[in-house]
Amino acid sequence: MIKKLLFLFLLLNSNHSKELTILHTNDLHSYFKGSLEKNESGVLRSGGYELLGQLINNTKSSEKEKGRFVLLVDAGDFYSGTLFHSIAMRADIPLFPEYEFFNTLDYHAITLGNHEFDGKDDGFALLMKKVKLLGAKVPIISTNYKTLKSKKYPIFNSKIITLKNGLDELKVGVLGALGPDGCSVSTGSRNENSFVGYKDKERRENWSELIAILSKESLKLKKMGSEVNILLLHGGGEEDELLAKKVRQIDSIISGHTHQVYIKEFGRTVVSQAGHYGKYLGRMPLVISKEGVTLSKEGPYHIKIQEGSDKSIAIENRIKVYERMTKKILEEEKIYLNGVRKFDKNYTKTTIPPVGTFIADRVLKEIKRRNKNVDIYFLPNGHIRNPIFKDYNYQVDDLFNVLPLGFHEGHHLGYKVVSFYLSYGDLVSLVDFLDIYSKFNKKAFPSYSSNLKYKIREWGIPFINRVKGLSIEKKQKSDFIKVATNSFLFSYLDLIKKKTFGVIKIVPRGENGEPIEKPTNLDSEVSYFLNSFN
Repeated sequence: MIKKLLFLFLLLNSNHSKELTILHTNDLHSYFKGSLEKNESGVLRSGGYELLGQLINNTKSSEKEKGRFVLLVDAGDFYSGTLFHSIAMRADIPLFPEYEFFNTLDYHAITLGNHEFDGKDDGFALLMKKVKLLGAKVPIISTNYKTLKSKKYPIFNSKIITLKNGLDELKVGVLGALGPDGCSVSTGSRNENSFVGYKDKERRENWSELIAILSKESLKLKKMGSEVNILLLHGGGEEDELLAKKVRQIDSIISGHTHQVYIKEFGRTVVSQAGHYGKYLGRMPLVISKEGVTLSKEGPYHIKIQEGSDKSIAIENRIKVYERMTKKILEEEKIYLNGVRKFDKNYTKTTIPPVGTFIADRVLKEIKRRNKNVDIYFLPNGHIRNPIFKDYNYQVDDLFNVLPLGFHEGHHLGYKVVSFYLSYGDLVSLVDFLDIYSKFNKKAFPSYSSNLKYKIREWGIPFINRVKGLSIEKKQKSDFIKVATNSFLFSYLDLIKKKTFGVIKIVPRGENGEPIEKPTNLDSEVSYFLNSFN
């Protein structure tokens, strides 16, 4: 009788405030075993899903004990970044470890990041097939996602999630979006899959479209009874700030993509991001009342995963199963790197030589060892996910995590290495363009093998005299230069013509200097890199 009276009181007194704690992750990137980081005590392994999983369970319990509603969500890029991501791309293995993690911990919702498309359209279709096989228990929400009508993927435009707290309940409207930058960097991996707010063919953002669709959907959720609207946005920094200011019916934004740790308030909209690789669990405590949604001052807002914390034994045992699978996959990929490797110096993005040059040199060395005549190798710094630390015992999975991205035909590991010839003038223009473009997009900053020498004049005119003294050992200016890069970067060469309004056009050539449409395919980048240590 008392419970019935309490329930009736709550119904009549609908203006009472409610407390909601959003627990959130982003950019997990398949880091089941955690990632390496260096501090004053040396190099250690940070995070790990067995620690993160137990922290999530413990935090959920403590928040509920305080009488709060709890929502658990992820803001995308949960896939791609370690050897574990090789499992989901195998059609003969009915497992999807990353999605299974969300299932195990009862996430309420997740959204798509750009790296969920690393396996291209057919790889994404395989992931969605496995989501269905696993019961599609955790909803994937992406409001601005669109695909061919023939594709029926388990993806929602939005969803109202009803949370229970005793006899009380809270209706939470959840939206999802991939921001323009995430769309831009995944353009080469998507043909059948696209997103409102970005024009793939023109490679141009359209903020008005994105704002319009999010405004319409968020208003719809409010009319359906949502008491608080949450946007899972794979797009941080300026993107989440802009949407927080422009979309009025969104109360909170859980961000990803930029791998930062922050919590901010823009007007009445609270925005948070929880780093990357599962090193932090985001915690956003909100108070929902008739006046609106406000951020509680009770921290912490981000909980650092501590070594030695309680582990989830179930997740730890599952990781051991996955490890056995990855060892078999490496053998099938003909990557034979056993034991440990140590390095006598640190290779980071700021050391000399930087980690990018170190990698380019290793790949070039292995290409030449396999009797392929290539003059230089280059790759985008955005593909380098980790530094290399001095005196640490690196095993094959640690080295893979340095350069883990991409797949090639048949979903084999790594981007394909491609080679082609450039004239001296085109190589100068390419170096010049990449240097300028990387000032606007840091992920595009190139790393070249150390045998390419040049300087940049700060006062020079773009594409005329900014690049000074470019030279390659044993090559003359009159020679065609055989360059190699990965297939991802090659697919963006046409961007140069568009970005310079046709002023500059890089022409890939064959051995005799004739223009070609397709380059020569070599082995995978990860195969060259890892096998160079044998």
